[in-house]
Amino acid sequence: MRVHLERFLAPLERLRRFELVISSGAERQFLDAYRWEIFFIEHLPRLLSFNFQFFCWNIDQNIIDQYRRPFWLNKQWYVACDSSHSSLFTVPHFAPSSNNHSSSPISPDFTTLPIEQHFIFYDCVTQLTFDSDRCKLLYRYNYVKKLFLESLYIDDNVLDLSKVELFVVNTSEWSLYNIVTLIKKAMPSVNYLSLNCKYSNVDYQHFPNISLEQVRGLSLPHYGKLEDNDRFN
Repeated sequence: MRVHLERFLAPLERLRRFELVISSGAERQFLDAYRWEIFFIEHLPRLLSFNFQFFCWNIDQNIIDQYRRPFWLNKQWYVACDSSHSSLFTVPHFAPSSNNHSSSPISPDFTTLPIEQHFIFYDCVTQLTFDSDRCKLLYRYNYVKKLFLESLYIDDNVLDLSKVELFVVNTSEWSLYNIVTLIKKAMPSVNYLSLNCKYSNVDYQHFPNISLEQVRGLSLPHYGKLEDNDRFN
């Protein structure tokens, strides 16, 4: 398959931008950085950008190290491997856009991106599941638009809450009052709210003069769901 692709590309000597995705079962020869390097030098000398994502099992450190050659670093064609070691991709073009707070977006050992630019992995995340408040990060999530809350606490030093547009609460540990107050004070962009949990009681005296004008969509899939002898007010 690699041979057929090279024959197809070889006549395109004026090619400037090239993007290639192999969604499953990529042959190991597609991961060969040195072979790409020789082919580009000989046939596509004007190529300015090469973005790819290859899905292949057991991507190891040796494969990543192949992309540390001057040819790749000088062009700033950086690559990374996901946590399951099943996907090799260029960054930031194919960097993951979703992540859990309890895990690092990309292991520093499995990317050629310079350490001073690792904030890029956090800036690419637009969907975040906040599943733990005990994680210490080196960088901040600045562009999260979809936030899924599963932890009792949330630290606004971890992410910019003002960018969040979709807010899903998956834990009943948060009181309705605290959720409303958080949105009112720190989340002006939220236009969709989902309380994906059970709230058996609402005391309206806790909501004086609070209005969430920015919310346009509301989902209450489990609101008032009875469990055991709980009473729904």
